[in-house]
Amino acid sequence: MPLVADDQMDQNFLQLRITWAISHAQKTGDGFALMLIRPGYRSPAYARKGVVVHPGLLHQIIDYMLPWVRRIDSVVPVDRQCIALLAEEVRGSGDALSLARRLHALLDGPISMAGVYPVIDSDMGIVLYPLHGSTTQDLIDHARLALAQTRQPGGTDMELYRRGSGKLNDAEEE
Repeated sequence: MPLVADDQMDQNFLQLRITWAISHAQKTGDGFALMLIRPGYRSPAYARKGVVVHPGLLHQIIDYMLPWVRRIDSVVPVDRQCIALLAEEVRGSGDALSLARRLHALLDGPISMAGVYPVIDSDMGIVLYPLHGSTTQDLIDHARLALAQTRQPGGTDMELYRRGSGKLNDAEEE
């Protein structure tokens, strides 16, 4: 199990990476997307859906994703149960949703891990810079809200942030 300091280092790296992406986007006029991915784990032997709680499995999922992620993008574990993907040079919601669909198809299926084939069922919350926030904290908070939208009535497994979709405290309680 990783140390609490590891979580803090990942969080700091994510914040620095978003800050750099904002600066780069302001210079180039490009946008970017921040996706929070909550992988759910279920064994093929069980029909119940669970949550990834083992950090080793979360890191295996990240390792599985890396060949499919561009070199300019960043993948960071967050809160021991989520994965943050910062995708640069995303030019709007169409690009972001296309990328999310490809990742969703990659993750939502049997993945070979040490001879076991768990089924990963992921939810994704997506925010776009500058549409959904102009600061690092706004983008992280709105990504968490978008991820919480996936669990609300009428929510799908991929949600773009919608203003007025709830408060962060309500989203964290779920």
